[in-house]
Amino acid sequence: MADDNRYNDEDKNSKKGGEFKVPPRTWLVWIAIFGGIILLMLFTSCFWSGFGVMVLDISSAAIFGVLIPGILRSRVAGAFQAINYGTRPAGALLGGMLGEMLGVRHTLWIAVIGGVAGSLLLLPSPLSGFRIPAPEN
Repeated sequence: MADDNRYNDEDKNSKKGGEFKVPPRTWLVWIAIFGGIILLMLFTSCFWSGFGVMVLDISSAAIFGVLIPGILRSRVAGAFQAINYGTRPAGALLGGMLGEMLGVRHTLWIAVIGGVAGSLLLLPSPLSGFRIPAPEN
């Protein structure tokens, strides 16, 4: 009789914790919803990033074409491209190093702060009042 009580007590204790079970379809719905939101955010950020690069390329080419004499234009464009494309590997290495040391989330926040700070540097500059002069004939 003592043995029967012991087994009954173990059965009662094992059933106390119980498992929280969610039907598999519910998980699929949540994954689809949050996955869709994440994909939408990713596509939106890629679109605006590409749009910004396009605006930079078009506006810089227009300004270079008007302000820089034809004989120097290729040298200036080469220097601009060397600085623009030459810093990208260094930034990728620095981002990878920070991502490894601090974690991806902190590194992305540092990138966001750096991007916002870089754009804030343009506010006090005379760039907003810059107008392309009319070409001389």
